[in-house]
Amino acid sequence: MLTLRRRGKSGNWYIRGTVTYGGRTIDVAEFSSGTGDRDAAEHLRATHERELREQIMFGLKAAAAKATISDALAAYLDKPKRPNSSDILRVGKINDLVGEVLLDQHLAAWRA
Repeated sequence: MLTLRRRGKSGNWYIRGTVTYGGRTIDVAEFSSGTGDRDAAEHLRATHERELREQIMFGLKAAAAKATISDALAAYLDKPKRPNSSDILRVGKINDLVGEVLLDQHLAAWRA
């Protein structure tokens, strides 16, 4: 179960704990919710816990099934060796056209 606790001068809520399902456990290191609003932090906690539980149940396919082309392009731009400026422009154009399409529907996106 993930828990909330308030930390820092800004009073932001932090989330940490473990998620267990069927004998498998994922330890979650403490991370900031980025907000001092308890309701918003609680929503983020519940969403994160649900996603981790789905990952335990269905494996990494659950995360990949929800990933969009935009997520893949962002991962490309965040790689250690930065792409050149022309690639960044191309990625921006591709993202505008098909960024919201799920990765498993990539063929239909490229046809469009």
